[in-house]
Amino acid sequence: MDYDLRMATEAVAEGLRERKKREMRTAISQSATELFARRGFERTTITDVAREAGVAKMTVTNYFALKEDLVFDRRAEIVDRLAAAVRDRPVGSSVLDATRATFERGLEERNPTFGFIGLRFAEMVLASPALIASERSMFVAQEQTLAAQLSTGSGDVGAQLAAAALASVFRVLYYEGRRRLLGGEPTGETVVALRRLASDGFDHVAAALPSALVREPG
Repeated sequence: MDYDLRMATEAVAEGLRERKKREMRTAISQSATELFARRGFERTTITDVAREAGVAKMTVTNYFALKEDLVFDRRAEIVDRLAAAVRDRPVGSSVLDATRATFERGLEERNPTFGFIGLRFAEMVLASPALIASERSMFVAQEQTLAAQLSTGSGDVGAQLAAAALASVFRVLYYEGRRRLLGGEPTGETVVALRRLASDGFDHVAAALPSALVREPG
């Protein structure tokens, strides 16, 4: 077989394998979340999840190291979100611009990782101390990852304070969105409220940030 053709064939095969892995991971997570919502997180075992998903227990544990990961299956995306926004921001865009744009995009998309998670999911998380703790740890990790991206070296307290301020807007408004969801507020009204609160929040944060993070690079 021609070398280029063989490489292309292998690339297609690799792509298909990765897609099947993603599909399996998603299917297991969805089955688990449905089961947790019905029976409660603490009362449900990995064996129960495997049975519900129609796979072996080892398959579940191969995809998910912790039971909490079955619920927060997009943890890595959430943890890296703000750091990625800063790292990949367009030329001429400030750190503040990048984080504002990321929040606005999440609202426009009704992204579930921004709190548009559905009533049953919200109730399930709040009914479980383990899931509450896991959720909180995600926001801590998100802040730490952003601080590392902003840092200019070891012990950069300024970067840590800036990351804490920026990440706090996302964390507080995530919880606010969930509060409104549980209160029965229509999604459209929640989006309008969160957009206004985010604008105020980022404005307040901007006043406390180092000017280099607020102004577009010269």
